[in-house]
Amino acid sequence: MRPDLKVPVGVMDKIQQCHANPMSYVRQKLGVPIIVSKSSGYRPLEHEIDNGRDGTSEHVFRLQDRPGSEKGLGAADYTTLNDGFYDMVRLISKLTNYSRIAFYTDTDTQFVHCDYRYFGSKKQFFLVRRNAWKQTELTSVLEAIKEIII
Repeated sequence: MRPDLKVPVGVMDKIQQCHANPMSYVRQKLGVPIIVSKSSGYRPLEHEIDNGRDGTSEHVFRLQDRPGSEKGLGAADYTTLNDGFYDMVRLISKLTNYSRIAFYTDTDTQFVHCDYRYFGSKKQFFLVRRNAWKQTELTSVLEAIKEIII
C-alpha cells in the first residue's frame, strides 16, 4: 500500500462501527484471536488503480455506480487458527450484519471476505477459487472449510 495515501476519518469511523465492533463480539465468543488481513480493510481508489484493478472493490469504502452496492460500508478479510476457522465463519454469519461472506479456497492462507454489499435482507455466501465467485449456501461454505482446513 502506498504510504502517502491516508485513511479518511469517515472510513475510520466505518471500520470501527461496521468491522471492528462486530468482530470484537465474534472474537469474544470464539475465544481465539481473529486476524485481519494486512491487505484488506480500506484500500484507497488510487491503490486499486495502481494495482491494475477497476476500483469497484468493496474495500474502497465508497458508494459504487452499480446496483447492489449502495452503502459504502467497506469490506475486511479475516482468518484465525485452523481449529477455530469453522466456528469463526459460523459466528460471523450468525452474529454480524455482513450481507456477503466469501470463503477463499485456494490461497496460501485461507480467509473469509466479509462486506455489506446490499442483497436485501438475506445473507449471501460464496466459495471463491482463482478469483471466481460461486454463490452457494452457508452449509457448503462450512463443508469446504472442513475439507480444506480441518
